[in-house]
Amino acid sequence: MMEFLLWSLIASVVLTLLFNLALLIFPRVMERFEERLAEAIEARAVPEGSGFRIHFPIKAMLVGSLLLTLLLNVGAVFAG
Repeated sequence: MMEFLLWSLIASVVLTLLFNLALLIFPRVMERFEERLAEAIEARAVPEGSGFRIHFPIKAMLVGSLLLTLLLNVGAVFAG
């Protein structure tokens, strides 16, 4: 298991270095990507006044997370 973690860490560092090196060699690539991403987001945007809202049940998610955490901890106590 430790060998896998070591190789994973090495691969992560190498890929990060390669990505940063590529951005140094091709500086306009990221700018063009950001422009295209902004255009795509604008194209999908919902016009103002359309009456469309996103409902995000944060309270229910917090309560559910708390209950699930408690359930898993109780299960861990009885299991081991």
